[in-house]
Amino acid sequence: NVTITVTNSVFEGNKSSAFLTSGDNSAKQTINLSTSTFRDNNVGVDLAHGGSGDFVFNISNNPTFLRHANDAIRAGTADTATNAMQVVGTILNNTIGDGLPGTADSGSRDSQGIDIDIRGDADSIVSITGNTVSHTDIEGIRVQGRLDDQDGPDAEKGRLDLTLRNNVVNTPDDNSAFPFGNLHGVLIEARNTFTVCMDIANNDSSSVGTFEHFRVRQRDSSVFLLERLSDGDGTPNEVLNNVATVESHIAGQNVAGSSADATLVSGFTEAVSGTCRKP
Repeated sequence: NVTITVTNSVFEGNKSSAFLTSGDNSAKQTINLSTSTFRDNNVGVDLAHGGSGDFVFNISNNPTFLRHANDAIRAGTADTATNAMQVVGTILNNTIGDGLPGTADSGSRDSQGIDIDIRGDADSIVSITGNTVSHTDIEGIRVQGRLDDQDGPDAEKGRLDLTLRNNVVNTPDDNSAFPFGNLHGVLIEARNTFTVCMDIANNDSSSVGTFEHFRVRQRDSSVFLLERLSDGDGTPNEVLNNVATVESHIAGQNVAGSSADATLVSGFTEAVSGTCRKP
């Protein structure tokens, strides 16, 4: 088991990942990174874990993530993660890029600002709050739960409880050699047979072209619960497949003027406030 705490440090000019951890088997990994500077690296923070050991991370109050070639902050689990693994992650009050108007590529030249990829059967609780993300090439924030054990019993499915609040995602640059022309600022996905529960509120996101500020996707046989989602008929915990209702809900939970895009297979599930677990 390992616990690492880093404060008041500078990580600069690394051609791979500036701060990298990789755990497996039954080892517990606890990572605390705060009040530090990350600049001119390939990836700023790169945390991963597999197997059955618990995975705890806290990336908070880091004032400078500048000019990364790929993700500024990346964390996730491998598809070998078992249901015995408890993930508890906090990404709080970090600044990625140099703000507005700022400088192109100052957040991420080729990728995202914050990328959370939970795979396997891990039981995960993640909070992304109070961050400011500017000048990424593609989405400022992307979170997905996927690649869990689709053939195992229901108890072995992956789960992610996500709190996404009070973040600012400024317009992506979309200036690579092959620009998309249209990009969402925030993308959240539930895939395969994963269960995702999300509390989303008070975020300010921008997009590129004609795309909406936020995109949520319920794919395959996944379950996607949204706190405060309701069709107004008084029946709780329904699965709603009315795309307009979901899009209106996501837009309304965030700052005035927000827009949202939703895609679904079976639908999004109503959930009351407090349903999703917090770190």
